[in-house]
Amino acid sequence: MYAWIWRNLPFGLRGKIAGSMLIVISIGALLWFVVFPIIEPIMPFNNGQLDDGGSAPTQQQPASGPDSSQQGPDGQPSGSGVSMSPLTVRPSR
Repeated sequence: MYAWIWRNLPFGLRGKIAGSMLIVISIGALLWFVVFPIIEPIMPFNNGQLDDGGSAPTQQQPASGPDSSQQGPDGQPSGSGVSMSPLTVRPSR
């Protein structure tokens, strides 16, 4: 099949390369914008949910210090970018 496409593309080697790239890009765009959005609801990729291991949320202690408004929920400075709570992924029901 690929040989048939290659033989029937016009304009010599440069045209065949450009035509081949156009065909590949067109197929990719068709899949990306038409086919994948149609089949997304039936695919199991987004059926997970994050959970903290089943423990109930705890009440936070008021933070102490001169600049307590800059602390995150785990007591670390909010700009640290580090989350210390382990999360597990469980499939939704």
